[in-house]
Amino acid sequence: MEAYKQRQQKIYSYLRKEGLDIAILADLEGRRNPSIRYLTGHPADALLFLSSGGECFLVPWDENMAAEFASVDKIIPYNSYKRSFSMAVQSLAEEWRLKAGSRIELSGKFPYPAAVELITTLPDMEIICWEQGLDNLLLKLRSIKDKSEIQAMQKAFEISNEIVQGIEELLADKIGNLRELDIAQYIDAEARTRGAEGTGFETLAAAANRSFAVHAFPAYGSELIGERGFSVIDFGVKYRGYTSDVTITVIHGPLSKLQQKMVESVLEIYELALSLIDSGIPTGEIALKIDEAFARWGFKMPHALGHGIGLAAHEAPFLRMEDQNSSVVLQEGMIFTVEPGLYHSEAGGIRLENDILMTSHGLKVMTNSRIIEI
Repeated sequence: MEAYKQRQQKIYSYLRKEGLDIAILADLEGRRNPSIRYLTGHPADALLFLSSGGECFLVPWDENMAAEFASVDKIIPYNSYKRSFSMAVQSLAEEWRLKAGSRIELSGKFPYPAAVELITTLPDMEIICWEQGLDNLLLKLRSIKDKSEIQAMQKAFEISNEIVQGIEELLADKIGNLRELDIAQYIDAEARTRGAEGTGFETLAAAANRSFAVHAFPAYGSELIGERGFSVIDFGVKYRGYTSDVTITVIHGPLSKLQQKMVESVLEIYELALSLIDSGIPTGEIALKIDEAFARWGFKMPHALGHGIGLAAHEAPFLRMEDQNSSVVLQEGMIFTVEPGLYHSEAGGIRLENDILMTSHGLKVMTNSRIIEI
């Protein structure tokens, strides 16, 4: 696929610019790295080698899977190297005729022992392992979606919208008999039925007595959804690796004065956020204005206003003040959430989250998550 070749070319350019010979990434159990899928299309479990000479070799656990999905120059089964990381690197270093003093960058997602093993195996090479080089570049590249990524995400959004509508209909038909796990199972089944890979992350379905947490624990159980107060449902649908991320709040009155105030503030600030978002605007500036607006209501939101989505449920850009990301400006092709929310130990929690595409003409709201009153 041409998109993968273009992405790989950007890595080759980076290697040449930085005087590097090889870059190595890994997608490992417990240390997932979606950048391999971004660069090759391979879904999971592999080592990826890119050379400054313009070659891309994949070393997968599953050769058949790689043959089906990967767009690379060469596929070498990991078993060919007896499932040894150092053996694989040493072999490819020889194939690419690397000399003493050659520079190899490991993704910072590699575990420390793997870096030490490689330093021991190739003492004449310079091994670089950090998150500010290749990893940082890939995060920046992934933050702006190309045409093929936007198309995949549009399908995820369409499926999500259909599921949101389905949940609202379920609530109308089965109020008083709908459990958290019924909602979670419905989302997963409907996503797969509509052609998705599944959910993008573990669905959160929190009944009114558990909605006080930003992320309920456990994620869902047997409590009834739609009891008096706020019930929160947070889910994503994954299509071709790319996930949506939406949150519905189900309201069942009568509400207390505090709960009513929470509803009014979240709705107002959601609309304020949409009015503030535009290309070229620093994310931190938007987040600051939202924090100030909540403060005028007498509230403080305990999480970011939003975050990028794509191959990961949380990726750049981040709409928050706390770190260097606050100076990032929104650009055409960025896809991110807007999710104002409030949480109270007794009143419960409320969050409204939708997915936004930044276009050349401004923002476009891609999902129709909403606050549902029953």
